[in-house]
Amino acid sequence: GAPELSQETFRAIKPGLSAYADDPQKCSSGIAELLEEAQRSVPSPLWTRTPVVLKATAGLRLLPGEKAQLLLDTVKQLFIESPFLSTEDSVSIMDGTDEGISAWITVNFLTGGLHQSDSPTVGMLDLGGGSTQITFSPQDEKTIQTSPIEFIRSFQMFNNTHTVYTHSYLGLGLMSARLSVLGGVEALPLGGSTQLVSPCLAPEYSGSWEHADVLYTVRGQKVNRCMMRVVLRWRSFSTGKCLKLRRLQTLNSTLSHIIMIEL
Repeated sequence: GAPELSQETFRAIKPGLSAYADDPQKCSSGIAELLEEAQRSVPSPLWTRTPVVLKATAGLRLLPGEKAQLLLDTVKQLFIESPFLSTEDSVSIMDGTDEGISAWITVNFLTGGLHQSDSPTVGMLDLGGGSTQITFSPQDEKTIQTSPIEFIRSFQMFNNTHTVYTHSYLGLGLMSARLSVLGGVEALPLGGSTQLVSPCLAPEYSGSWEHADVLYTVRGQKVNRCMMRVVLRWRSFSTGKCLKLRRLQTLNSTLSHIIMIEL
């Protein structure tokens, strides 16, 4: 039968890796803290046989390539110096498709959807900080046939083949979308400035907001322009190969269960 989860250790640290884009060495203490937690959770005789893996997500995908690579190299060196099993591909940036599939596998493994070939599965909406993933197993063959080919993936798990629809919307994570609506640019303060003015805030509002280790000063303006800013932002994601309205309707009629995950 399928394996069962016997124990889990969860530890989260803030900020994420992308916050150290301008000073990669500063991320070392956070990674070291997580490795120490792993050493407390895994019996010492098993350390050299236990793989340690870091798969970065949208936060690093949004960074310039050189800055992201410096962060990955820093983590890789820490892994090499740790007592755990580290390989050449232990540290990398996960693309949006793999991120969606990995989350779908996790959710359906925990809910029992992968144990039998006829077990029902659940769809997954993963709202992260930098991107949003939508992944589900279509029940209607027409959904597979009418979707862009790169959105359909098949893979084997526990001797069963699964076909899923998966797509990642980079820039539509909670924090990245908020930054965009406020008028900012990811990984770069607008015009080198940390002053943001947004019609989506009350005209008399003035305050501060921190994102990716940058502290912004935010002010409101005439609210009647807010809808236009949001619509223009959405249109930048609704061209080319993104979902059309009819596909959204298909998705709504196909999914019977949705699990929301906020990272």
